Amino acid sequence: MIYCKECKTHFSERKGTVLEQARLSEDKVVSIIEHLREGCGTRATGRLVNVSNGTVSRYIKKSRHVAENFHNEHVAFSPRNQRNTTR
Repeated sequence: MIYCKECKTHFSERKGTVLEQARLSEDKVVSIIEHLREGCGTRATGRLVNVSNGTVSRYIKKSRHVAENFHNEHVAFSPRNQRNTTR
């Protein structure tokens, strides 16, 4: 738990990440994500990490939402690419 001096509240450092409310160890979650990133399928990932296919599917869904939120936050603040209109 982390304490914020400004708002005076406690919160988990995992909030907003794939690890939020994870029942698996951090190593297994990272391993699942790495296998998926390398192109392993759901079944192969489950077999290699020794978890069920449903668990792999849940982390796929969870990581998609985390990545979408991250993308939307950062795209909102990035400057627009202005093309030079003179030829």
